[in-house]
Amino acid sequence: MNIEDVIKACGPLPQAPQSGPGSNKKNNLVYIGAILLVGGIGYVIYREWKRKKDLDKK
Repeated sequence: MNIEDVIKACGPLPQAPQSGPGSNKKNNLVYIGAILLVGGIGYVIYREWKRKKDLDKK
């Protein structure tokens, strides 16, 4: 059974809708930027918490 027989039996595969050029890349950059921002804020809070905890030990 080859691919032509499968296409005849099942019909063509549905195609995914094409988005505008560059719109998906912009959305990805927004998501990546938001993740980095949240991660950076979390790191700063953790660093300050750890510094305060270390100062309290002394």
